[in-house]
Amino acid sequence: MDKKRLLNVFLAILLVSFAVFALISVITYNPSDPPFADYPESSATKNLCGWVGAVLSGYGLSWLGLAAFPLTILIGAWGVMLLLRGRVEDLWIKAVGGIMLITSISLAFALVEDILPKIGAIAWAGGVFGDAASGKLLDNLGLVGTCVFLTFGFLTSGILLFNVSPVEAVVSLFKRIKNKRGPKPAFKEKRLKKSDAEEKPPEYTPADAGPLLLPIDLLDERSDPGNAEDEESLKKRAEVLEDALAQFKVVAEVVGFETGPSITMYELELSPGTKVSKIASLSDDLAMALKAPSVRVVAPLPGKSTVGIEVPNRMRKNVRLRELLEIIQEGKINLDNNAIPLPLGRDITGYPVYCDLTGMPHLLIAGTTGSGKSICLNSLILSILFLRSRKDLKLLLVDPKLVEFSPFKDIPHLISPVVTDVKEAQAVLEWAVNKMDERYGLLARAGVRNIAEYNKLGESGLKKRLGADGQIDPELHHLPYIVIIIDELADLMMVSSKKVENAVIRLSQKSRAVGIHLIVSTQRPSVDVVTGLIKSNLPARISFLVASKVDSRTVLDQNGAEKLLGEGDMLFMPPGTSELVRVQGTYTSDQEVERVVGFLKRQAHPEFSTELREWKLEAKRDDRHDPVYNEAVQAALEAGKCNEKLLQEKLHVTYPQAVKLLDQMIEDGIVGECKEGTYREVLINPEDWESAGRQKGTKQQIK
Repeated sequence: MDKKRLLNVFLAILLVSFAVFALISVITYNPSDPPFADYPESSATKNLCGWVGAVLSGYGLSWLGLAAFPLTILIGAWGVMLLLRGRVEDLWIKAVGGIMLITSISLAFALVEDILPKIGAIAWAGGVFGDAASGKLLDNLGLVGTCVFLTFGFLTSGILLFNVSPVEAVVSLFKRIKNKRGPKPAFKEKRLKKSDAEEKPPEYTPADAGPLLLPIDLLDERSDPGNAEDEESLKKRAEVLEDALAQFKVVAEVVGFETGPSITMYELELSPGTKVSKIASLSDDLAMALKAPSVRVVAPLPGKSTVGIEVPNRMRKNVRLRELLEIIQEGKINLDNNAIPLPLGRDITGYPVYCDLTGMPHLLIAGTTGSGKSICLNSLILSILFLRSRKDLKLLLVDPKLVEFSPFKDIPHLISPVVTDVKEAQAVLEWAVNKMDERYGLLARAGVRNIAEYNKLGESGLKKRLGADGQIDPELHHLPYIVIIIDELADLMMVSSKKVENAVIRLSQKSRAVGIHLIVSTQRPSVDVVTGLIKSNLPARISFLVASKVDSRTVLDQNGAEKLLGEGDMLFMPPGTSELVRVQGTYTSDQEVERVVGFLKRQAHPEFSTELREWKLEAKRDDRHDPVYNEAVQAALEAGKCNEKLLQEKLHVTYPQAVKLLDQMIEDGIVGECKEGTYREVLINPEDWESAGRQKGTKQQIK
């Protein structure tokens, strides 16, 4: 436990102890005790808290009257809050609210004493302060004005203490009363037998979830750090920043700063004649002066005549996916026009950042290991599961690394099992291109321009557009969006770069109108992976921490991503602009993924596309009839031996392609064990190969 936390715990225990002591002393107050004894003092103090308690309660009741009771309770509540949460949020605001509340209570009791003088039992109800203040108010404002003043005091203190509007509190109370008095069901629901319940679990109906389709409790709540930076420390860092610039003969003034979850941006106003490029070249020196791991210079700020210096916070805050979904659930942001909304995180001002995948219409994500790329993909998938049903959206996950998307297998939104084989991934992309062409044909027949207009037609509208004899499959009355998420593009490009690149380019150029969208990620954003054609057709890009400036320019066309902090810190380039938005991405844990996936699996099972399965099988069969494979077999027969180097020399293929060809030849029984240390023995002769008709798909062992 650090010193600040230890001090907070000590202060909390002190406040709670004092509040309990004061409350007991006030409750056991006796007029015969000091300091204001109305009767001859007894030999012993009757207050349970002794002489100190008698004096404390005597002064408290004499000055505040009955308001001394809520004062002790308020002090105790602050102590408990400090003990449980580690801090009291907005302490000074709550202190002002507490003073206003105690003052209003004292005045109210004194006012009752003035209106009803016959009640002698509470002649001291308002205390000295209440009696004096209420008299002045009655003389100057009258009874009605005094009541209005007290009402204002009670309402204002409630707002400051509880951070809630009186109108919202009343509306919430009426809603609860209405729900409790709601009509009872006319009949009892028939209970299912245990066997029936196990066979088919009830579907989750989000009656109170609003736009969310899953219970928000599946996600973890936000846990803020207790020692977030205060304004005073930020001002001190601003002074350090000005001094550091002055050492390099740069006269600048910090005119403002904005704090986000992980970054504070200081806005600098430069003196006349100072070059902006000079500030940009000092980023490493400023980082050393501020004792920060890195500093990013935004020169100049878009739309302003100032320069931004982005400095990491000493204490970073995680942005949970739940808090961004709750904003949607509470209706604080309207995403009705977004077909596929994606919560990305919070920017440097703490404002939530959302985007619509259909408006991008495709997304490129890059980042090294540990930068937060995989967690970002998990968050994007979870947000889709929370906001869109499997009827409206289908997912196609490509995971050459085998482990990234394995938790999402068998979720209802999948159109195919998670694709892990590189050859199958190539077939999946070719299927998507074919599906795109099919959908364009449907849109042309229906006379609409995009999938949204097509789905609005419905069954009756389609029949009118297609004519009386127009026949259409019932499954095509409503076309779901298809989101293809590729975890590692580099693995696909390594095996079949030309075919994968062509498929990605065709999809990115044309598939927006028919509702097919790509999210492509890579941890190696080199020019041979993210080619110029791929990048030009993926205008929306996200870059997490990358290894070098070259990688940053490959993804974003400018430097900056190499200065990021990792762990979800990203630069987001929206489509149609070159301006970068720095965002702290949403964080989702493995436990959250397991809970959401487990909940969905209990609701429904995936319905895989038979057409897509046939495409993948056909790709495997076609792979066996590859002309390059026939040339590889001929080269092995001519040499009487075979290895990867021989195939590279004879066929002029890359090493990964040579390994793939050799593996296929081993599987088909054409070559066997290693011979002469480095070569493999050829198990067939040319006559056997000719008699087999070059049908290597038979997988028979030829001896």
